Parts: sequence; structure tokens; C-alpha cells
Amino acid sequence: MHDGAPDEHKGTDLSVKAGAFIYAPSDGVWVRTGICYPGDFRYLKCVMKFNDGNRCNLLYVWPRLTKGKRFERGEVIGMAQDLSALYPCIIIHVHTEIVVRGRRVDPMEYLEAA
Repeated sequence: MHDGAPDEHKGTDLSVKAGAFIYAPSDGVWVRTGICYPGDFRYLKCVMKFNDGNRCNLLYVWPRLTKGKRFERGEVIGMAQDLSALYPCIIIHVHTEIVVRGRRVDPMEYLEAA
């Protein structure tokens, strides 16, 4: 549970250091940047669409790109945010979701193939 909401953890948390560069796993376009938690503008969600039509959602990333900007695999697209103000004992991580044909899939399988 997080703040009284049901836990809908449907992705993979990749452990990183706060401020670490985050690299694009595939070529694509930046769709939008939003917030992770309603009313809390500190933690961001980044939505990308890859050239193969699949989508990627990254949570807890400070983006370097804006809507409509294209990126290439391996390009720095952002930096990992520090979650310690929200969750003092949490391991800093980037929550990663991959959506293929409208369904979430195991990000590790997709990222290894990319």
C-alpha cells in the first residue's frame, strides 16, 4: 500500500544512485512527462513511444527531453530522482514499465532484446 491506495506495482524497479544518468533503451519519441503521485510534483513519470510502436514508462526520472523530441538508443534521456524525501528507507530506483500492444510485459525481457 502507498498512501492508502492499492499497490498496483506492474513493472520492474532498477536500482540506481540518485542523479545517475538514464539512457534510452531504444529509438523513439518522448510522449509526455507527468507526475507519479497526484498533488506531488516532486516525482515524475516519463512516457516514451519506441519506433517499434511499444511504449515505455519510467517513474522517478528527471527528464532531459520534452514532448515530441526524438531520441536514439543509448542517449541520455534523464537522471534518476532521489526518493529518500518520500520514502526515507527505500533503495533509490527507476520504476520501469514496457507496454507491448496495450499490455504490460516483463521489462527485463524487452530490454535485453532491445
